[in-house]
Amino acid sequence: MIWDNAVIGGTALVRGNAKVYGDTKVFGNAMVFGNAKIYNHVQIFDNAKVFENAMISGNARISGDAMIFGNTNVYDNACVYGKAQITGNSKIYANAKIYDNVKVYDEARVHGNVEISGNIEILDKMDIFNNDQINERKICSDIRIRKTEFKRSFLRL
Repeated sequence: MIWDNAVIGGTALVRGNAKVYGDTKVFGNAMVFGNAKIYNHVQIFDNAKVFENAMISGNARISGDAMIFGNTNVYDNACVYGKAQITGNSKIYANAKIYDNVKVYDEARVHGNVEISGNIEILDKMDIFNNDQINERKICSDIRIRKTEFKRSFLRL
Protein backbone atom coordinates (compact mmCIF):
# COMPACT_ATOMS: atom_id res chain seq x y z
CA MET A 1 0.00 0.00 0.00
CA ILE A 2 1.24 3.42 -0.91
CA TRP A 3 -0.37 6.56 0.43
CA ASP A 4 0.11 10.14 1.68
CA ASN A 5 2.87 11.89 -0.28
CA ALA A 6 4.96 8.77 -0.85
CA VAL A 7 6.68 8.64 -4.24
CA ILE A 8 7.68 5.46 -6.05
CA GLY A 9 9.84 6.15 -9.11
CA GLY A 10 12.06 4.54 -11.71
CA THR A 11 11.68 0.77 -11.70
CA ALA A 12 11.25 0.66 -7.92
CA LEU A 13 8.80 -1.93 -6.66
CA VAL A 14 6.47 -2.05 -3.64
CA ARG A 15 4.49 -5.26 -3.29
CA GLY A 16 2.90 -7.74 -0.90
CA ASN A 17 1.71 -6.27 2.39
CA ALA A 18 4.42 -3.60 2.39
CA LYS A 19 3.28 -0.15 3.54
CA VAL A 20 4.94 3.01 2.24
CA TYR A 21 3.61 6.35 3.42
CA GLY A 22 4.45 9.86 4.60
CA ASP A 23 6.99 11.70 2.45
CA THR A 24 8.92 8.53 1.67
CA LYS A 25 10.71 8.16 -1.66
CA VAL A 26 11.47 4.74 -3.16
CA PHE A 27 13.24 4.94 -6.52
CA GLY A 28 15.88 3.45 -8.79
CA ASN A 29 15.69 -0.36 -8.66
CA ALA A 30 14.81 -0.45 -4.95
CA MET A 31 12.36 -3.06 -3.69
CA VAL A 32 10.08 -2.99 -0.65
CA PHE A 33 8.05 -6.13 -0.01
CA GLY A 34 6.76 -8.59 2.57
CA ASN A 35 5.35 -6.82 5.63
CA ALA A 36 7.88 -3.97 5.57
CA LYS A 37 6.77 -0.53 6.81
CA ILE A 38 8.43 2.59 5.44
CA TYR A 39 7.31 6.02 6.62
CA ASN A 40 8.18 9.65 7.44
CA HIS A 41 10.94 11.09 5.19
CA VAL A 42 12.79 7.89 4.32
CA GLN A 43 14.68 7.51 1.02
CA ILE A 44 15.34 4.07 -0.43
CA PHE A 45 17.14 3.90 -3.75
CA ASP A 46 19.68 2.17 -6.02
CA ASN A 47 19.26 -1.62 -5.63
CA ALA A 48 18.38 -1.59 -1.93
CA LYS A 49 15.89 -4.16 -0.62
CA VAL A 50 13.68 -3.84 2.45
CA PHE A 51 11.51 -6.84 3.29
CA GLU A 52 10.03 -9.24 5.86
CA ASN A 53 8.97 -7.18 8.92
CA ALA A 54 11.59 -4.44 8.63
CA MET A 55 10.57 -0.94 9.70
CA ILE A 56 12.33 2.15 8.32
CA SER A 57 11.34 5.63 9.54
CA GLY A 58 12.49 9.15 10.30
CA ASN A 59 15.04 10.53 7.82
CA ALA A 60 16.79 7.20 7.26
CA ARG A 61 18.47 6.50 3.91
CA ILE A 62 18.97 3.03 2.47
CA SER A 63 20.91 2.69 -0.78
CA GLY A 64 23.43 0.74 -2.83
CA ASP A 65 22.87 -3.02 -2.56
CA ALA A 66 21.91 -2.83 1.12
CA MET A 67 19.42 -5.36 2.46
CA ILE A 68 17.25 -4.66 5.50
CA PHE A 69 15.09 -7.57 6.66
CA GLY A 70 13.85 -9.58 9.62
CA ASN A 71 12.35 -7.52 12.45
CA THR A 72 14.92 -4.78 12.07
CA ASN A 73 14.28 -1.09 12.81
CA VAL A 74 16.29 1.63 11.06
CA TYR A 75 15.30 5.16 12.01
CA ASP A 76 16.26 8.76 12.86
CA ASN A 77 19.09 9.88 10.52
CA ALA A 78 20.67 6.45 10.09
CA CYS A 79 22.22 5.54 6.73
CA VAL A 80 22.78 2.01 5.47
CA TYR A 81 24.45 1.53 2.09
CA GLY A 82 26.99 -0.45 0.09
CA LYS A 83 26.40 -4.19 0.55
CA ALA A 84 25.47 -3.91 4.22
CA GLN A 85 22.92 -6.36 5.64
CA ILE A 86 20.82 -5.58 8.68
CA THR A 87 18.60 -8.38 10.02
CA GLY A 88 17.25 -10.14 13.09
CA ASN A 89 15.87 -7.83 15.78
CA SER A 90 18.65 -5.29 15.36
CA LYS A 91 18.21 -1.52 15.57
CA ILE A 92 20.17 1.13 13.70
CA TYR A 93 19.37 4.72 14.66
CA ALA A 94 20.46 8.26 15.53
CA ASN A 95 23.26 9.27 13.11
CA ALA A 96 24.76 5.80 12.60
CA LYS A 97 26.31 5.04 9.20
CA ILE A 98 26.79 1.43 8.15
CA TYR A 99 28.28 0.48 4.79
CA ASP A 100 30.61 -1.78 2.79
CA ASN A 101 30.04 -5.44 3.75
CA VAL A 102 28.96 -4.89 7.34
CA LYS A 103 26.41 -7.36 8.75
CA VAL A 104 24.38 -6.48 11.82
CA TYR A 105 22.09 -9.15 13.22
CA ASP A 106 20.56 -10.85 16.27
CA GLU A 107 19.63 -8.09 18.75
CA ALA A 108 22.57 -5.79 18.07
CA ARG A 109 22.11 -2.01 18.28
CA VAL A 110 24.20 0.63 16.54
CA HIS A 111 23.39 4.26 17.31
CA GLY A 112 24.88 7.68 17.88
CA ASN A 113 27.63 9.16 15.72
CA VAL A 114 29.09 5.79 14.82
CA GLU A 115 30.46 4.89 11.39
CA ILE A 116 31.08 1.22 10.62
CA SER A 117 32.61 -0.11 7.41
CA GLY A 118 34.66 -3.01 6.10
CA ASN A 119 33.93 -6.73 6.48
CA ILE A 120 32.50 -6.66 9.98
CA GLU A 121 29.80 -8.69 11.70
CA ILE A 122 28.04 -7.22 14.72
CA LEU A 123 25.83 -9.71 16.50
CA ASP A 124 24.24 -11.00 19.69
CA LYS A 125 23.21 -8.15 22.01
CA MET A 126 26.13 -5.90 21.10
CA ASP A 127 25.41 -2.22 21.70
CA ILE A 128 27.67 0.17 19.81
CA PHE A 129 26.99 3.83 20.47
CA ASN A 130 28.29 7.35 20.87
CA ASN A 131 29.87 7.08 24.28
CA ASP A 132 31.08 3.51 24.11
CA GLN A 133 34.68 2.35 23.80
CA ILE A 134 34.60 3.05 20.08
CA ASN A 135 33.32 6.59 20.44
CA GLU A 136 32.95 8.19 17.01
CA ARG A 137 35.57 5.96 15.43
CA LYS A 138 35.55 4.09 12.21
CA ILE A 139 35.69 0.32 12.68
CA CYS A 140 37.44 -1.23 9.70
CA SER A 141 38.98 -4.55 8.64
CA ASP A 142 37.88 -8.18 8.84
CA ILE A 143 36.62 -8.58 12.38
CA ARG A 144 33.61 -10.02 14.11
CA ILE A 145 32.26 -8.22 17.16
CA ARG A 146 30.28 -10.11 19.76
CA LYS A 147 29.26 -9.14 23.25
CA THR A 148 30.70 -11.40 25.92
CA GLU A 149 29.62 -11.83 29.54
CA PHE A 150 31.30 -8.56 30.47
CA LYS A 151 29.31 -5.43 29.85
CA ARG A 152 30.40 -3.73 26.65
CA SER A 153 33.35 -6.02 26.16
CA PHE A 154 34.44 -7.30 22.79
CA LEU A 155 35.60 -10.66 21.59
CA ARG A 156 37.51 -10.44 18.34
CA LEU A 157 37.57 -13.59 16.23
